[in-house]
Amino acid sequence: MSERGARIGRKYQAYGKETKEQDYHAIIDLIVEDAVNRTRQGIQEWRQAVDAADDPLFPQWHGLQDIYEYLSTDAHFQSVFNLIRKGAVLSKRFYIRSSETNKEDKDKTKLLEKEWFLKMVNEMLEAIARGYSLLQVARPELLTNHSIELPFDILPKRLFIPQYNYLVTQSGGHEAYSITDPAWDNSIICVKGFDRFGAMNDIVPNLIWKKNALQGWAIFSERFGIPLVQITTNKTAKGDIDKLEAMAKKMGQAARAVLPMGSTMNIIDSATKGDPYKVYQEQAKTHNEEVSKRFLGGTMISDNGSSRSQSEVHERTLDDKVSEMDFKMIEYAVNNQLLPLLRQHGLPIDETDEFVYDRTQTLALPKLFEMVDKLLERGFEVDDKWMAEKFSIPITGKAIPIGKPAEDTPIEDEPVKPVKKDKQPKGFFD
Repeated sequence: MSERGARIGRKYQAYGKETKEQDYHAIIDLIVEDAVNRTRQGIQEWRQAVDAADDPLFPQWHGLQDIYEYLSTDAHFQSVFNLIRKGAVLSKRFYIRSSETNKEDKDKTKLLEKEWFLKMVNEMLEAIARGYSLLQVARPELLTNHSIELPFDILPKRLFIPQYNYLVTQSGGHEAYSITDPAWDNSIICVKGFDRFGAMNDIVPNLIWKKNALQGWAIFSERFGIPLVQITTNKTAKGDIDKLEAMAKKMGQAARAVLPMGSTMNIIDSATKGDPYKVYQEQAKTHNEEVSKRFLGGTMISDNGSSRSQSEVHERTLDDKVSEMDFKMIEYAVNNQLLPLLRQHGLPIDETDEFVYDRTQTLALPKLFEMVDKLLERGFEVDDKWMAEKFSIPITGKAIPIGKPAEDTPIEDEPVKPVKKDKQPKGFFD
């Protein structure tokens, strides 16, 4: 057992763990998962949570991760991160190749072309937003049968201390397990993002202020959405006034009433006073743009773009720069942690094998067809099987360049024209 920390009354106790042969140990069974705090939290709670996570002697991350969980339900954040940013990676083709020959091994690639691997990569990508991701692989030897899923546990982020690679047994506790302990048999995969506190830390104020703006707009609509009805009367009897009041309450959205003589009704519309659209909607729009810039590098991929050319520039920024960083992060995690684990348990993964994403550019079918057509015009031969699969066109014969006869087409001989004999010049005396 080792100790970490120096503050009075505060120290981490990192426990080792005894292992037995053929006995799988899940670290998640040794910790206490507390309820996540999903109550309304503001800027002050966020600053306190950042200070707690940044404590140099006794860091605690459960407060900051709870705020991330509370704010992650924002629809715009879900769109730009889970659908666009993650989708750019999860929809990308990958393969396993030999680092010596750079050739793809399709049989080894099939080991990872499974639902469990897609879910694992999806969890690894959480490190971008939340700073880190932690999971434990259970029984990798099951992958020897390609039809079996590889189970893994997603470890609670709120209990992890990334500064020390410790997983505390409960939030705010002093006892912890080291994820690098050999007792776990290298079964724990830890992915740390590009930012110390995660990208979500940069947009927490925007998400909180956006919630406040939308909530304020809802309150405004409840108070002033239905116009105020004002009745003026010269009646003084209590019975008459009670009748008018009851009549006003029953009006609802019908907006009609029969009033006694001497009474007038005024409908006061307060919904448009002070331009609430600009007060609330523009504020929410501004915060959405800030979220898009942080995760996508621009606003025109998820928001309304002013022009197609500018939208294409922002899309290339996502593909060429932002997504490329995510590709490298996943490649490093799979090659440095997952593949060695699979190889350790006897799967056919060589030390020279590496996991990579396919960076080849995919052309649209009309552009590709135009390119193939030009190749045929210039006399190049194109594989007919490839064309049939690529363009979904049944091809019964081999592709023939324009102007070149087919090999099996007989060439008819041209009729031989009779050669006229030249007349011999007559002699001078003939």
